[in-house]
Amino acid sequence: MNATVLNIFLSVFTAAISGALAIIMKNINDDARDYRKQRAEQEEELKKRQEEEQAKRDGALLAMMRTMLKENADRCFEKGFYTVEEREIYSTLYKVYKMYGGNGVIDEMGNRLRPLPYEQSEDKIPKRRRTDKVEPMQN
Repeated sequence: MNATVLNIFLSVFTAAISGALAIIMKNINDDARDYRKQRAEQEEELKKRQEEEQAKRDGALLAMMRTMLKENADRCFEKGFYTVEEREIYSTLYKVYKMYGGNGVIDEMGNRLRPLPYEQSEDKIPKRRRTDKVEPMQN
């Protein structure tokens, strides 16, 4: 009879352990699934923030390029000609500007700039004098 009681006890104990292990494994799997889901959401949020930050940087870069292109063209319009170097700088910057989605305002300016004559000599470019005074920075 002791053997029968022992067999019954071992069977019940084994069933209880098996049930407990099944519950533990289910909890571990649920936690792992929740972790993967949370991690995917965090990665998606990070990617979204990075894209937003990149869009801001791209917008700032586009604005700076637009300003540089406009200043270059205005300087050439004022002189009535442009040098080969100025044309190369404008062309290179223009290509990058368009890659970043630049608009037609600069296209129009480039169309007006193209007919200007080339000047090979840098000595024909008038020297610019700085007339505005720069105040020292205050701490």
